[in-house]
This record gives sequence, structure tokens and C-alpha cells, in this order.
Amino acid sequence: MSLVVAFRLLTILPVWGWRDATSREYGAAVGWYPVVGYVLGGVIALLDLGARRALLPPEVTAWLLIAVLAVLTGFLHLDGVIDTWDAAFAHRSPAERLVIARDPRAGAFGVVGIVVLLGLKAALLTSPLGEWGGQRAFVLWCVPALARAVMTAVIVLLPTARGTEGFGASVKQHARPHDLVLALTLALVPALVLLRGEAVVLALGAVGGGGAMALFAVRQLGGATGDVYGAACEWAEVGALLAAAFYA
Repeated sequence: MSLVVAFRLLTILPVWGWRDATSREYGAAVGWYPVVGYVLGGVIALLDLGARRALLPPEVTAWLLIAVLAVLTGFLHLDGVIDTWDAAFAHRSPAERLVIARDPRAGAFGVVGIVVLLGLKAALLTSPLGEWGGQRAFVLWCVPALARAVMTAVIVLLPTARGTEGFGASVKQHARPHDLVLALTLALVPALVLLRGEAVVLALGAVGGGGAMALFAVRQLGGATGDVYGAACEWAEVGALLAAAFYA
């Protein structure tokens, strides 16, 4: 059930055996987030291979991958980037920033954040990404999984901004340290098999990107929220892609 809950929450993909989940089940699902990432990464990797064989321009391929990944995730994490940037960069008190985070409208900071994020992703996907012996497909496969392991770490390790209020807080309340161990195992073992030492490079990049975003948001908001979880995932992907581009 936990894997079904993870797919239902993080993607728009149809899942079988779905029913309304409890807060406890949402919390228990965080350990399975990397499996969702590997499925999304597999779709992206196959699409990238097809686009390259069709000789699509690299820029077109990059934006196609970005668009498909955004659609498959229901724009959930991108929305988190907008809300987090709007709140975290506002010149207000932490309490006022939390109010801003709940505003469904996108402000200037959120727009800038999403433009910077997507621009970086597009630039990195057109770079000689992970051309370590032709392993670009494996890089694209692993990055979403590693990013979602970082998201699990943020949920388990960082305090919440609103106590027990909000969906993100209810997930955090029922997530346990062993869920983080499961997520790290599910993310790292396949990556190490596919990429060996290069997987460590990607993992460090993901931790750097997602961790920096999450820690900054926690400092500004007084804790993490569901939006911060999504923003950390997106910036973890950027961090992993950046590490791959530098290592290539």
C-alpha cells in the first residue's frame, strides 16, 4: 500500500488498488519515494534516447524532458518552488512568510525562482551530461530517484514550520528514521550498480542542491512545509545534474 500511496501522491500515473489513505499511510510512504523517481527517470531516459535518435536539437530535447517530467508529477514540486521562494525571500517575519506561502497566487520571487530553476535544468540537459562512457541514460534514470531520497531526508530530519498543522506536517509526523534508511537504500543501490563511483557524485550534488534549498527555507520560515519538500526535490535534481555536468 505504501508504494501505491507514494505514486498517487507524487505523480498523475494511474495506480491500482488505490483508496483514500490515512496520515499514517502517507507518512509510511516516504521511504518508497525513490521508486517513484526511478519510474519517472526511466520515462525521461527513454524519451531522451528517442529524441536523440530522431536527431532533435538538444535544446528542444531538454525542454521536452522538463515538460514531460512536470506533467507526470502534476506540477506538484514546481508549485512548491514558487510558494517557497515567494515566502522565503519576502522581507517579512517568519509568521508572515508562512501566510505568504499559502497564497495560491505567484509573486515576483516565485516567478524568478521557477525561471531560474527551469533555465538551469534546460542548460544542464543540453550540456555534455553524464557522457561517462555513454551513460547519459543512466544519469537521467537515477537523478529523480536520488532527488526524492533527499526529499525523504528533508521530511524525516527537519522540523516543521506549523507544528502539526498542514498536510506536510501530518506526513512528517508519521515518517520514521527507518523510512529514510529505506529511501537511501532504494535510491543508492541501483545508482551504484548502474554508475558505480559516479553515483556518489550525483548523490552529493543532490544533497547539496536540495539540502541548501531546504535549510535556507527552514531558516526563513522557522521550519519546513509541504512546499519546502517539493522545492528541495526540484533543487536536488538541479544539484545532481550540475554535478554530472561538471564531472562529464
